[in-house]
Formats: sequence, C-alpha cells, structure tokens
Amino acid sequence: VFGGEYALYASARVVASGGAVLRVSGSQVYAAHGLVFDIGVEANASAVVVNDNAGALTDGALLVLRGSASFVSGSWLSVRGNSISGRLLSVPPYPRSADFAQSTLTLHRNAGSGPVVMDGTVALGGAGGSFVVGCLTLNGQALQPMDYRSAGIIGKFRPVACSVCDVDVSCFAAATRAMSGSCGCRCAEGGYGRDCLPVYLPHVDGCNRT
Repeated sequence: VFGGEYALYASARVVASGGAVLRVSGSQVYAAHGLVFDIGVEANASAVVVNDNAGALTDGALLVLRGSASFVSGSWLSVRGNSISGRLLSVPPYPRSADFAQSTLTLHRNAGSGPVVMDGTVALGGAGGSFVVGCLTLNGQALQPMDYRSAGIIGKFRPVACSVCDVDVSCFAAATRAMSGSCGCRCAEGGYGRDCLPVYLPHVDGCNRT
C-alpha cells in the first residue's frame, strides 16, 4: 500500500540503462500524488512498468514524469491494467515532451476519472517509436478512439482494441520472440516472466527496482 502526500517521490533524475527495470505493480495507491519523478526519467534498453494498480489520488496522476522523459533503444513505458480515481499519466507539456526513439509507450486497459486520462506531450522520434492506446475507461465510460484527443491523448498514437493480441501492449518487445495463440508473450533470450522483461522479477506486490 502506498499512502501519504506522495506514493513515491524521486527528487533526482532516474536513469535506467542496459536492461534495467523499474516496476510498480499490484499495489494499492491512496495518496495526494502518485508516483512522481520530479527531474525526469532516462531509459535506454530498459523498462518502466506501472501495471495492475488500484486506488485513489486527490491531486495529480498515477505516474508523473516532470522535467524530461527520454526512452531510447527499445525501451518501454507500460501503464496498463490500472484502476485509479484520478488521472493515469502526466508527461512534460509542450514545448517539452516525453520522447520515444525506437521505444514504446503503452497506455492500455486502464480506468481513470476526472476531465482527462493524461496530460502532456508525447513525441515519437525516428523509426520504431510507438504510442499504443486502447481499452480505456474515463468516469465509467468506455472511450472510443474518436474520444482520445478530448481525453488528453495528444500525438500520433496507434489504437488497439481490448480484445486484440498485440506485442506492444503486452510485452517488452525487444526481448519477445512472438505472441502465443492465447495472447501470451513468448520470450527471446534475455526476456523473463509474463511480459518478457529484461530482468527476472519475482511476483511480489509493490515496487521492484533492479
């Protein structure tokens, strides 16, 4: 359980490289603010995973990236399967942005409340950048792709429906060989667990950092 003023507050720039993983999953979050990275995040061939959390926020979003946010070389930011009273994601606003170069942002199968699902600007730099969006509920109403812009989802995104098997929704693509017939991730060498993350993480509640 995360509580208090901040569920998690990082006052320094967070750097994840060479197959690192920062994961917060299966947690209860009841706080004024969610997971706040105040100076920013830099990920290189690494994953930041915020999946399957539930709770309520009185201010801000479940995941807040301030300052700068850079994901390169096959990195993955996954915000998936969360049910939160509040916003789900906040990234730097224009003229800054969350930058994804040959990397993926997944915003899928989440439920939030308030005026928007997310705020800020997402930029896809170079070939291979992907912003995957779908299966979202806001204030109890299922959103359609035509609703995304008014819900704060700005930029070039690829809609993926709830029932579609998609490697960018479910898997750390850089360590995934294929999708199985039952929508599971089949890991390549160096991929572990349900999501084929680049580090083996035990199935525990809360926060894992490796």
